[in-house]
Amino acid sequence: MIIKYNKNLTYTQIPGGVVELGGEFEMDIKKMFLVSVDRESRHSLRLDVKVGRNEKKGWIRSKNANGEKNLDFLEKELKERFINCTYDEILNMDFQND
Repeated sequence: MIIKYNKNLTYTQIPGGVVELGGEFEMDIKKMFLVSVDRESRHSLRLDVKVGRNEKKGWIRSKNANGEKNLDFLEKELKERFINCTYDEILNMDFQND
């Protein structure tokens, strides 16, 4: 399962957030590193990412019941193995959900 191409999920293409005064506005998801993952609801995961000193938030949301099962799996995998990986790596990773 690749998040970017999964028909049961949607995701934030460019995580957003507040840029601190004098900070740089960064849109390159290859420079955004996962800090934490939280389950917002049955239908969504919040991914907190950091780019430089700025923190941003992105979401992965389910479209249906199969998407909710995918989120259960992703929440566990991301927390256990993907902290400090880039947002781009996460979106393009081929997760093995057996």
